[in-house]
Amino acid sequence: MTPAQADGVRTAAITVLVFLTLAPLTLTLPNDGLDPSWGLVIERAALQGWQWGRDIVFTFGPYGYHFQRIFHPDLAAEVLAGSAIRAALIGLGVALTLRGAGIWQSCAALAAVALALPVARDSAYFLLPFLVAVLHFTRPAKAPLWYLLLVAAYCGFAALIKTTFAILGLVVLLIVDLDRLLDRRVPVFTPVCLAATLAAYIVAGQSFASLPDFIALSLDVASGFSGAMSVFDWLRAVELSAFIGASMVVLALILAEEKRRGRLGT
Repeated sequence: MTPAQADGVRTAAITVLVFLTLAPLTLTLPNDGLDPSWGLVIERAALQGWQWGRDIVFTFGPYGYHFQRIFHPDLAAEVLAGSAIRAALIGLGVALTLRGAGIWQSCAALAAVALALPVARDSAYFLLPFLVAVLHFTRPAKAPLWYLLLVAAYCGFAALIKTTFAILGLVVLLIVDLDRLLDRRVPVFTPVCLAATLAAYIVAGQSFASLPDFIALSLDVASGFSGAMSVFDWLRAVELSAFIGASMVVLALILAEEKRRGRLGT
C-alpha cells in the first residue's frame, strides 16, 4: 500500500468512526417534559407553516426540529438526512485535521470528540465553522475547497436551526474570509453561508415580510438566554465538564504539536 493509499484509508476510517460516534441515524420518541414540549411545538410550526417572527418566536428557527430530532412520520426522513450530513462533515473535518498527526494525538482527539459531542448537542454545530477555520489557517494545502464550501453551506442551514449557530458561524466564517481577502483571494465562505441560509429560508416556506421581525426578535430572545440558563443543574454541570475536558485535550494537542515543530522551548 502506497503512502497516499494509507492516508486515504486512515481518513476514511476516522470519518466513519466519528460518524458512528455521533449516532446520526437515531431519533427520540415524543415525551413529556420541558424540552420535548417545545420540540413538539417547533415541529407543529413546521408542519402548519407558521411564520417565524410573526406566529412564533423562540431561540430556535424554522428548522429547529432538527435539533431535538423527535420522531414525526412527515419529518423523520429530512431530520435523519440532515443529521447524517452533519455527522459526515464533522467526521471528514476531524480526519483532515488529524492528517500527519501521531497515533496518540489522533486517539486523544477522537476521545475528546466521542466524550463531548454526544453529551452537548450544541457542540456538534459549533464545531463545524471552527473546522473551516482550523483547516484554513493550519492545513490550507490539505483542506479541499469543496469540503470547506459544503461546511459553509451547512452552517447557513444551521443558522435556521438555532440563533446561536447563526451568530457563531457567521463570525467565524467572516474571520476566515477576511484572511482570504488580505491574502488577495476571493472571500467565498460567508457568501455561500448567507446564500444557503436564504435558500433554506425559502424552502421552509417563510415569507420575506416576516424576516426582519424574525431576525430582530430572535436576537432579542437570544440576548437573554445566557442569564436564563445560568441556573445550576446537574445536566449543565455534565455539559460544562465535557466541554472543559475536551478543551484541555485540544489545548494539550496544540502545545504538543507546537513543541514538535520547535516553536516552544523544551
